[in-house]
Amino acid sequence: MIKGSQQYIAVNPLASKNGTGMSIAGDFVVSVFGECAEGKTINHLFRKLNDSGLPAVIKVFLRIALCNVLPLAYPKILFTSHHAPLWRTGYHGFVLHDIICLRYPDQHPLQTVYFKLLLTRLVESASFMILISNWTQSDSESYLGKKLKTPTRVIPSVCQQLGRAVGEPNWIDRRSSRTLFFLGGKYIHKNLDCVLSALLILKKNYNLSFNLIAHGIDPSLWWREHGGLGEYPLKDSVTWTEYASVEEVSKAYSEATAFVYPSLYEGMGLPPLEAFSMGCPVLANDIPAVRETCGNSVCYFDGGNPESLANLLFLLDSGKLDLEIAQKMEKVPGILSRFSEATVSKIWLRLLNDLNEAHDRDNYSHL
Repeated sequence: MIKGSQQYIAVNPLASKNGTGMSIAGDFVVSVFGECAEGKTINHLFRKLNDSGLPAVIKVFLRIALCNVLPLAYPKILFTSHHAPLWRTGYHGFVLHDIICLRYPDQHPLQTVYFKLLLTRLVESASFMILISNWTQSDSESYLGKKLKTPTRVIPSVCQQLGRAVGEPNWIDRRSSRTLFFLGGKYIHKNLDCVLSALLILKKNYNLSFNLIAHGIDPSLWWREHGGLGEYPLKDSVTWTEYASVEEVSKAYSEATAFVYPSLYEGMGLPPLEAFSMGCPVLANDIPAVRETCGNSVCYFDGGNPESLANLLFLLDSGKLDLEIAQKMEKVPGILSRFSEATVSKIWLRLLNDLNEAHDRDNYSHL
């Protein structure tokens, strides 16, 4: 049996060489907490499991089982995702990124069942819980029907910035390219159809055409009510891929007129921050998570109304938003600083110090 260490360790149940957003965020927390020998062994075990060829269902059950037995040997653990013990160990905590599976249950059937049956137990079993935004905290409290009694702290995900590209075009060059960039449409809440509909309205009402680059999408989800993307009337102006490299994404951010983010739900929303890091203006659906993260630095539209986006694009192309966009982009350095690795690392380190003090007092109520 592993003896308890002198401080908490972070364990990433989603560790993988092909990491998703939650997995990458988990790796960052692990790096900040520092990996002791036991922590390296545990995270390596999760990585081997997640990168194995086992069926997804088996992986889920093995992750949950492993998370539930780990505290028997190593009680002082922060689990960097919702995979955490379902029994009260007295010392463990976990990170809740969002409850999107409960808002869009058909997208994540296994996770939906897990959350519906066990979310309350998951929360009540923990000594503390980390949420990635005030919006996630509010949304979780709304679902649970009462204020969370488990001590919580809000710590945002880090913006692992792509950085500014050499030869980055100025705003006039960006605007004249009439190119929009959309990223990550593998789930219906990402709302790509809003953009497709807006481009049709723009063509019909103003005879104005934009090109659309869409990376990381599932083509079977979009325009399917009309026969799929292959039947989209402006399909020749759409370039899409199911997967894109970091280099391809970076190029799109650095050259597009604007990054368009019509998502209907996010726990926090990192892509707008990535766009900002490349000097790319952002057009976003007006949802709480984006408001909290980006404030007034983006141009908002109604994601449930494609005409709202079409009208915004018309104003954008006409040059009437030039001054407004310049003013919004002036706020970007401050926003990126709030979510930089350096800033967020300090927040996690403060938590680590507080956790070790709480453990010494056996009282986590002040978190």
